[in-house]
Amino acid sequence: PGVLSLWLGEVKALRALGRYEDALDAAAKLHQMAPSGPLYEEIAACLQATGASPRQVEAQLARALDMAGEISVEAMLTRTKSLLAVKGERTAGQAISVLSRVWDSKASGPLSPTDSEVALLLSESFMKRGKPRDYHRARQLLQEVSARTQDPYDGSLAEALSGLCTQALPSPP
Repeated sequence: PGVLSLWLGEVKALRALGRYEDALDAAAKLHQMAPSGPLYEEIAACLQATGASPRQVEAQLARALDMAGEISVEAMLTRTKSLLAVKGERTAGQAISVLSRVWDSKASGPLSPTDSEVALLLSESFMKRGKPRDYHRARQLLQEVSARTQDPYDGSLAEALSGLCTQALPSPP
């Protein structure tokens, strides 16, 4: 009993600490008291982090959508990570579809941590799909992350991945 937002906060904190089983146990208790869209999003994130199938993750996100009428950007990132864990052009294409709705290509200035993660995942999706022009698109995104991110780790990752994209591009004749 008590304030439900504190129970949800506990689930989020346990997930952030990497204690996914404990987070799922706490989520099960909260689910008995008051299921909610944000709770289902947290369950989906825990399942994704533990390597559950995209179908299991998607089922929780569908429940979140049913309960709340929409899902958060973080839930879209959970969906994308789940899709990218599966090899194949189709899942990479689905990830691109999800992330393209979130990424604001016209924005300027420093990237928020979420925007940086969206751009990195979107570029990874392009690289995994590997269609003509995908490596160019990925490299453009990665150069933007490198120039605009506030996180040095994201900047270094973007530069390294951009180098891989450059290597994957066909050499000019």
